[in-house]
Amino acid sequence: MNNKGAAIPSHSPWPPGLHQEDISFGGPLLHQGEPPLSRLNPALPLFRTERLQGLIRELRSPLTILINVMELQKVADHYGKSNTFLERIQRASEEIRERLEALSDLIEPPCDSTSETIQPLALWIEEEGTNGAFLRILQRELKDLVALERAKGFEEGRSRLLSRPYDLVLCGYSFPQGTGLELMESVRSTGRFLPFIILTQRGNERIAAQCLDAGCTGYFSLSMLRERGRLRNKVKKVLEETQRFRKWEVSFQEVQHLAMLDGLTSVYNRSFIEQLLEMEVRRATRYRLPLCVALIDLDGFKEVNDRYGHRQGDEVLRRLARSLKSFIRATDYIGRYGGDEFLVVLPQVDLLNGMRLCRRMMRQITRQGRAEDFVLPFQLSLSVGLTWLDPAGHMATPSQLIEAADRALYEAKRKGKNRLCFLPSGTHPA
Repeated sequence: MNNKGAAIPSHSPWPPGLHQEDISFGGPLLHQGEPPLSRLNPALPLFRTERLQGLIRELRSPLTILINVMELQKVADHYGKSNTFLERIQRASEEIRERLEALSDLIEPPCDSTSETIQPLALWIEEEGTNGAFLRILQRELKDLVALERAKGFEEGRSRLLSRPYDLVLCGYSFPQGTGLELMESVRSTGRFLPFIILTQRGNERIAAQCLDAGCTGYFSLSMLRERGRLRNKVKKVLEETQRFRKWEVSFQEVQHLAMLDGLTSVYNRSFIEQLLEMEVRRATRYRLPLCVALIDLDGFKEVNDRYGHRQGDEVLRRLARSLKSFIRATDYIGRYGGDEFLVVLPQVDLLNGMRLCRRMMRQITRQGRAEDFVLPFQLSLSVGLTWLDPAGHMATPSQLIEAADRALYEAKRKGKNRLCFLPSGTHPA
């Protein structure tokens, strides 16, 4: 019992022949020091429903770990090893608590008594020699409409605009370092497109035309500002348009996000996973990094459709995709390649670690099928074709990697399914 990898005793509730090393404590840790649970990719937009599903999926892993380790602790207690698994139990409990807190915040966001009174944030960048009448007009016109901050001069204004998320800019025209239009272009060149309203004491028709041609949201001379309500009405209109634009921008991001996903399984679709593979091949080639690519096929899926119907088959694919997705790191990618085939891209993973991950996936799916996690009365299994990019050896293109993984998958199927085969890809340099 003291030997690493020893089988669990017969009186344990675990299946015969199961070894301690087969039990995944926190998922497939391919590199020491990585987080034990998969994280959502921060480069992608997170929506409320998707984030909720992700947290629930991540919660299942530490719960499973806790149950498994508690059973192993019972076995350890029987053999006098009282503290063997206590640290793992504590770690799993802490992870469960963290995810429950995140779920609670998502379902019932913390109350903020000030949230209803938060105003849009505006920055006034004043010209040199601005008199007190200017400030009094702004305070009168913008009262209860925006929270107004004040910057003196070109450089202070630019510094603030690049460091804080303003909703509106009220900017002077004439500065020693340049014009307000040059300041606007300087800020927009960084990718920040804020509405600019030019306010100047010494305006004329030529400056007004320049401002409108340059794309300013508005222009006001001191005489125009003295007309009560004119600036206020303009600012209200600008803020309403900005709010509509931001809602449209969020909707556009959602459409972009959905365009990346397979409609059935919610993993990446074929087109996008191929783009990600191309990106990772370029990165691996440039920096001489390892890369693994796996093509995964669900054995006997045609029989599922034939015997139980396509709706049941769709549910099997959805659950399979969720299970595979929960097993990879946040830096890995998975996409539906076609039918019941899934393509997995594993950046900075060599062949040995790629094989370990694929075998763990295969064991996990087999256990889930045995436990009827897929609502089917027979056992499920996976066939996997694996290939790799070796930075010290041969190089390959994305199409060569997919072709090699496909040939390896065909070999796994030919040899009886429920197995992993691997083949090299690409050509050796002369």
